[in-house]
This record gives sequence, C-alpha cells and structure tokens, in this order.
Amino acid sequence: MNWSAVRELTRVAVAETESAWLDVARGKTVHQLEALVVGKSPGDGPSSAGKLDARRPVLRFEVAPETLALFREAMNSASFLVVVTPSFSTFITSRCGLRMADTMLTT
Repeated sequence: MNWSAVRELTRVAVAETESAWLDVARGKTVHQLEALVVGKSPGDGPSSAGKLDARRPVLRFEVAPETLALFREAMNSASFLVVVTPSFSTFITSRCGLRMADTMLTT
C-alpha cells in the first residue's frame, strides 16, 4: 500500500477499525479511498455513514459571454449583500430561484 493510501486511512482508522479499513482498502486507488474516508471521523468504520456536507461540490460549466457578464455584474453588486446573505450558496440559490420564477412567469 502506498504512502498516500496509508495517509488517508490514518484519518479514520483506530485500533478497533484498522482491520476493517485495511480489508476495504485492498485493491482500491487513493482516489477511491479518499471518497470512502470523506465525512468520516476517527473510529468510524468503512460502512459508517459519513457527514453529507463534508465535501462541498464544485460546479464548473461553460456559459455564453453575455451570461458571464451578467454573473460578474451580479457578483460585483453582491458585495453589499454580504451582511444580509449568509453564504455565496444562499446568494446564488436565491438569484437562480428568482430568475427561474421570472422565466416560468413569462413563458
């Protein structure tokens, strides 16, 4: 087992769960182990449910230049909303929700 795989296992394995983690790790890539370990705490077993929000998803997509301009404009105007809006995710959700509602009303 390579060093990176061992490092991932040390994040969660304790004496009581070490053999279960080693069994699960055999034949897995480091990326697969990272996915198994994410959201788990030391002492959790491989089959334990991890925290759902432990790894934040990353969104990447291509947009038209006009859409990028609108996004940048919204982000520039968002700086004054930081006090009112607790997170970027909430801001985007509220903006997307408003745009979707507008779209549904006009179609």
